[in-house]
Amino acid sequence: MGIEKIAYTHLISRFGLDVTEPPIASFLLDRGSRRTQIVGGRREEYYPPRDNPGPHWIDHLKFALKHEGVNLEVLSALFQAAPTRDLTAWIKKSPTSRYTRTAWFLYEWLSNKELPVSDLNRGNYFTVLDPKKYYAIHREK
Repeated sequence: MGIEKIAYTHLISRFGLDVTEPPIASFLLDRGSRRTQIVGGRREEYYPPRDNPGPHWIDHLKFALKHEGVNLEVLSALFQAAPTRDLTAWIKKSPTSRYTRTAWFLYEWLSNKELPVSDLNRGNYFTVLDPKKYYAIHREK
C-alpha cells in the first residue's frame, strides 16, 4: 500500500524546511479508509484517496490549517521559502475564506511584511488560535 505525505509533512519535505517534527503527520493512502494511530508519541492521520488535497503547495497549506491546525514554526519557515505570488493569488481568489484569511494574517504577522492585497471591507472576525486547542493571551483593545 502506497502512502504520500500531505499537509505540513509535505510542505516540510517539499521546501526542505529545517523545523521540529510536527506533533501530527498526515498521509494520503492510495487505497483504504481514514484512520488515526499514535506512533512514538506522534499522531499519524491517514486519509483515503478522496481526501487528496491536490498537487499545489497551497492545497497542502489549506489542508494543514484545516486538519492539523496552526503550526507557527512550520508556517514561519514556509513563508520564508515559498513563493509569495502563489499565496497572493490564493488570497485574491478567495479573500473571505477562513483558511485564506488565516494564512494571510499569519504571513503578514510572522514575516512583518504586507502582501500586495487590498484589506477586506467585508467578512466576519474570527479567532485564529482556538482557545480550546492553544494557549493564547487575549489582548483588550
